[in-house]
Amino acid sequence: MEAAPSSVASEPRSERRPLEIFADVAPLAQFPLATEAMRESCRVSLAPTLERASGERLYALIDGAAAIDVAIAARQLGHRVYTLFEGESAASAAHAGPILVPLESDPTRFLECWVETRGRSAGVLLLTPAPLERLFPHLRHIFVVRETSGLEYFLRFYDPRVLRRVLPTCTAEEITEFFGPLRAFVVEDAAGERYESVTRASAARALSRG
Repeated sequence: MEAAPSSVASEPRSERRPLEIFADVAPLAQFPLATEAMRESCRVSLAPTLERASGERLYALIDGAAAIDVAIAARQLGHRVYTLFEGESAASAAHAGPILVPLESDPTRFLECWVETRGRSAGVLLLTPAPLERLFPHLRHIFVVRETSGLEYFLRFYDPRVLRRVLPTCTAEEITEFFGPLRAFVVEDAAGERYESVTRASAARALSRG
C-alpha cells in the first residue's frame, strides 16, 4: 500500500467543504482547438467507459505530483478545482496531492486533454450520483488511513497503479466501504494504452475469482 505520512490531514468534521485552489487562474477566452486526432482518440479511448446513467456526475481526480499541468488546464477551461488536503498547509501542498475537478459543464475539451495523459498515471475519472458536498468527505475517508496507533497516512488510490494493487487486497466489506457513493473508477490500463471501468461489481468478481 503506497502512502506518505500525513502532515495536513485534519480531524473529521460534521461539515467538510473542499478548499478551492487556482481560483486566481482566469479561464482562457480561447483554448487551443483539439486536433481531429485528439478528438478521435478521445472517442475511441473513453466513450465506452463513460456511459452515464441519468443524473450521474463525472469528476476527475488528478495526481498533482504527476500532472499539475492537467489541473491547471482544467481551471483554464472554466472548471472549478479543489484539493483533497485539509488544514493550514492544504493550499501550499495542493500541487503535490490529489486534485478534484467536478466536470459540471461540457467535459469534452477536458477529456480531449485527459487522453493525452495516457501512460503518465495522471489520475482517475469518477462516475457517481453524489454531489461534491457528499463525494468530498468520502474521498477524504479513503484518502487518509489512520492506524490504531493514531498515525495517519495518505493512500494514493488515485494513482491507477496503486488502485490496481489495493483493490485485490480488500475484503468484500472493504470494497463496499471503498466505493461508497462511487459507481466506477475509469482508469488507464497497466500498459497505459486504453481505459477500463472498475466498478464495485467487477472488483467483487475479481475477489471471488481470487
